[in-house]
Amino acid sequence: MQQLLTLSEAAQILQYSTRQIHRIIRQDPTFPARRRGGNGHYRFDPGELQEWLQSQQTYAEIRQSKPRRGRPTLSGTRPR
Repeated sequence: MQQLLTLSEAAQILQYSTRQIHRIIRQDPTFPARRRGGNGHYRFDPGELQEWLQSQQTYAEIRQSKPRRGRPTLSGTRPR
């Protein structure tokens, strides 16, 4: 069995803060976190963590998929 990572080790690999990891655990049911033992600490499988990371959209993909906010520009106009 592969060694499970602690919260701080997972945060270091993902380059997130531990606070961000806790937020992701609460908000994303697909995030591969599991509680081990009676102390309630989270542990992470490194392979599952890498799979989750690869399944996430990049910022550029998200930005391209959303419509731009604000008023549309009028063709043939120029700023004053």
